[in-house]
Amino acid sequence: MNKIVEFKGTSDGIVLQIRPFHCFEEVAECIHKKFEKSAQFFTGATIVGVEGEIGVEKNRFELYKLLTEDYKLNVISLDRVVKIEKEPEAVKEPEIKKEEIAIEALNYNEYDTKIVRKNLRSGMGVSYDGNIVVIGDVNPGAEIQAGGNVIVMGKLRGMVHAGKFGNKETYIIASKLIPTQIRIANIIARAPEDDHIDELKPEIAHIKSGHMSIEEL
Repeated sequence: MNKIVEFKGTSDGIVLQIRPFHCFEEVAECIHKKFEKSAQFFTGATIVGVEGEIGVEKNRFELYKLLTEDYKLNVISLDRVVKIEKEPEAVKEPEIKKEEIAIEALNYNEYDTKIVRKNLRSGMGVSYDGNIVVIGDVNPGAEIQAGGNVIVMGKLRGMVHAGKFGNKETYIIASKLIPTQIRIANIIARAPEDDHIDELKPEIAHIKSGHMSIEEL
């Protein structure tokens, strides 16, 4: 049982090595026993990835809650770490129409969706494990955190975080993208300054070749 999960230190942080298991309770029990023996070692530790298979998305969510809420660890990502033995050959990415990306985001069914039918003013926040759709504006000082996608049917001028559990396949769409800060998984960016703030021009933010890309729809 104690060998199901190992903590491997790297220059960037700790990688969880997860061996095959039957149910997530075995993973949780293994982590609990390790913390009982070496709690001081993990103080302030940062988790940067996983080697092995977590299984269904629910397991990833439960692991995130266990590490952050029960043991107060800083979890940057629970994405799978892939060992690369040699420099991969450059692969030309297929051309994807922006309209197709928007449709894919709107039809993203892996998570449930929370709909907010009002403007979010400064000091207000919305956090949800699935998708978040705001029918209104998100003003400066407001904050959104979603495990899935974020879609704003108005101006997005506050802080927004999609894929908060480390999912880099999520998207952020708004009628006008001018956020204070925008984040997908662990990639953070700011929207460029725009002289045409009042002009509604639908845009999408997503991860492309490891970088944040903001494009018109």
